[in-house]
Amino acid sequence: MALVDLVMTGRYKDGGTSASGSVAIIQKVLNDSGLKNTLYPMSSVVEGDVDEVLAVVNKMRKALIDKGYDEINTQIRIIEKID
Repeated sequence: MALVDLVMTGRYKDGGTSASGSVAIIQKVLNDSGLKNTLYPMSSVVEGDVDEVLAVVNKMRKALIDKGYDEINTQIRIIEKID
């Protein structure tokens, strides 16, 4: 089981950013994943198996690309408990 602290932001080619837009896209993917997650002002915390969480991170990235974001900044911190 792991806790993953995640920050992901997107930027458009023209230099424009839309933090609220990218957060909405990312949060929808997280909620649809079924993984337990909490949105905080500066990041989201996701709980689950590391491989499952990273697969969702990849889906989030692809969702931003599909919406026209051409630069994505992702920061991930993982705390994993090995039983």
